[in-house]
Amino acid sequence: MDDRHDTIDRLWDALNRQDIDAAAALLHPEVDWQDLMNGGRRIGVADVRVYWAGVFKIMRPESTSLTFAPTEDGRVAVRTHHSIRDPLGKFWTEETVTHLFGFRDGLLSSMDVA
Repeated sequence: MDDRHDTIDRLWDALNRQDIDAAAALLHPEVDWQDLMNGGRRIGVADVRVYWAGVFKIMRPESTSLTFAPTEDGRVAVRTHHSIRDPLGKFWTEETVTHLFGFRDGLLSSMDVA
């Protein structure tokens, strides 16, 4: 498996466990992360950590990578299945989306949803 694919799967594993420390360890210090709840961007590891903590207060997403594909600009497009539950575990919805992950120095440097 490509190291980038492994990193992305490790990210999903950490976030599925709501282990923000383990997930944050995979981020480049200057990470640029799309804020899917409020719009805009989250810049830097500390800001992304705050974002994830906010997500976990209102929902419990469980994510699984389905496919990986390189993009022309060097990112990795990951078709991802999300199962969304409320904080107590009650099922809300599920969806499949494509995330675009950038890398720098072996770490995640950006995330956008296509």
